[in-house]
Amino acid sequence: MKILITNDDGIFSEGLAILTKWATKLGEVYVVAPSQQQSGKSHAITIHSPFEISKVTLGLGEKEAYAVGSTPVDCVRFATLGLGIQFDLIFSGINKGYNLGEDILYSGTVGALFEASLRRTNAVAFSVEYTSFQPAKDSLDKIYDFFVRNDLFSHNRIYNVNVPACPNGEVLLTRQGGAYFSDEFQQFSYGYSLHLKDSFPFFRRLAQLVLIFTVNIVHYFGNRLAGCLFISELIVSQEIIEMV
Repeated sequence: MKILITNDDGIFSEGLAILTKWATKLGEVYVVAPSQQQSGKSHAITIHSPFEISKVTLGLGEKEAYAVGSTPVDCVRFATLGLGIQFDLIFSGINKGYNLGEDILYSGTVGALFEASLRRTNAVAFSVEYTSFQPAKDSLDKIYDFFVRNDLFSHNRIYNVNVPACPNGEVLLTRQGGAYFSDEFQQFSYGYSLHLKDSFPFFRRLAQLVLIFTVNIVHYFGNRLAGCLFISELIVSQEIIEMV
């Protein structure tokens, strides 16, 4: 099995290293990831200027690795169209911080999945609570086993997985939540700055204590995002907010 690893935090990130090492036991691994931080780039590509692509050695058991001076989507495009490889599976992550609710539309980690769908390739994005990658590292086998046992790729092509800080529970189904923060622009002498205000601090903290795994199913048809179903969303605060 040929596996592509990418992310939006950069090719030398800790999360990518963990995911790459783990994936080598599943098949032949290629790493094509941004040379620098590309968070929040969604499904963006570079079209008005050239970008650099360098072959690198990570020493993680990978077959080949490339650092791309562009977005996660361009990484997937280069790996599939540039290298001409038909991958069986694409992994994106592990992202430092959850990708939940409306954030999945902005996420470069999840954006790579949308491109994978256009390339007709099964893909999974992994994200973890921002303080430590250890919970995700400890959970990868369990998550992959869940995919295999339930034959998830026979139902949908791309999935978004979020691992909580204390992943002692089971994988549960849920739906996509909304935003748990609000965007505010603040004016300074040098211009404006975007500030994210936590609108529901109590519920957000409560969610961090929930011991469940999270996997989000994203339905993607053609070039259009048709809707989202979630096989378990850790940030239960989003579900609580919609009920109160």
